[in-house]
Amino acid sequence: MAKNLTDTGKRSLSQYYNASLFRADTWNRLKYKCQRLMENRADDKTTQEVQRLLDLVEPMESYFAFPGRQQFQHVTQLLHNEDYAALFQTVKRIVGALMSSSYRRKHLNLSGPAKDNESSDDDDDATDEERNRRRPYFEVLIVDDISLGQQNQQRDNLAKAQREEDSFTYKPVFVPSFEDALIAVLFNQTIQAVVIRYGFQLQS
Repeated sequence: MAKNLTDTGKRSLSQYYNASLFRADTWNRLKYKCQRLMENRADDKTTQEVQRLLDLVEPMESYFAFPGRQQFQHVTQLLHNEDYAALFQTVKRIVGALMSSSYRRKHLNLSGPAKDNESSDDDDDATDEERNRRRPYFEVLIVDDISLGQQNQQRDNLAKAQREEDSFTYKPVFVPSFEDALIAVLFNQTIQAVVIRYGFQLQS
């Protein structure tokens, strides 16, 4: 997984000031290519470029809580289904949420329709749950080699444990190895806590 982060064709991680810029630039290029694909469905070259960018961004996203593996798989499935309009709108929503950090305050269900106030910070448009999510946000790195189903179960359990009176909100990031854990804490500045379990591997 670590090797894939530098295998980017014409661009590499070393060409950027930091990893956040590299990630943001990759998502923005993906949005542009998805728009091109929506406008010209028969463009095989653009289809291949979209797939290449998805392959590039996938290992990066394993170190972040949003959009998360499940929602990222939804993006990939839209490409495979040739639903290019939905693909562009979904990628556009992800880019907007990443740029505005609105995912920290609002839950975005990317498989559902977009809401008018999705990127808004206006308290008048926010639900009680969304106002609670505007507390300080961070991500927790959990180092454990477990299945995607087990990750989802732990994610749900952690979400249920959070209460309205908490002074902060958080989301988990799961990695299977020591090497991935080192990459994650260097790559994702939002990680503020680490939980090390018993069954992790050494190498990625």
